[in-house]
Amino acid sequence: MLANPAAPTGNFHPREEVEQLINGLGSNWTVVLDEAYGLFAGSDFRELIRRYPQVASLRTFSKALGLAGVRLGFGLMHPELAEQLRKVIMPFSLSALQSAVGEEVIAAPEYLIARIADVRSERERLYARLQKIAGVEVFPSTTNFLLFRVTDAAIVHRALLDEKILVRRQDHLPALAGCLRVSVGTPEENDLFLQILSAVLNPEAANHG
Repeated sequence: MLANPAAPTGNFHPREEVEQLINGLGSNWTVVLDEAYGLFAGSDFRELIRRYPQVASLRTFSKALGLAGVRLGFGLMHPELAEQLRKVIMPFSLSALQSAVGEEVIAAPEYLIARIADVRSERERLYARLQKIAGVEVFPSTTNFLLFRVTDAAIVHRALLDEKILVRRQDHLPALAGCLRVSVGTPEENDLFLQILSAVLNPEAANHG
């Protein structure tokens, strides 16, 4: 299984690297590409799925469409692989509500296009602003979130939470000491996050201002 773009780092594996992995594993391995954040990166690996019958792609309505509460997703794969997967899927796994919401969203592609454009624009603005805050190391992302490092993730997380700003701690993961992850919100939400984070990390500058 390979998440692409990856979480929680937000980095993207180009098609050439993914295809090299598929070929290296051989036809006896099933390769599952988790493309939950793919729309934010502008990626689409359907070509690999058509070329390699052992490759599957998982998609979701939770991220780019903002429908996490619906718990709806789908897979793209070769018919023979799909036939095997259907053997372990519970019958009637989708409700009428889930199906209806999915059909409505698919019928309105302009909503998806506009939402992705908004997130990408705010992501780049948030990334640029985070680079200017002393005490923050922010990493490039192709998703709807940004990973950033501070000196003490626990203290910063608690301070943000006290101000009703929720970010996710990632400092328990290998090589991510001091790291937090923030989702890209609305312009107003992002501005508030930046303001409070800057005040938490640089209280002297905030008091002076």
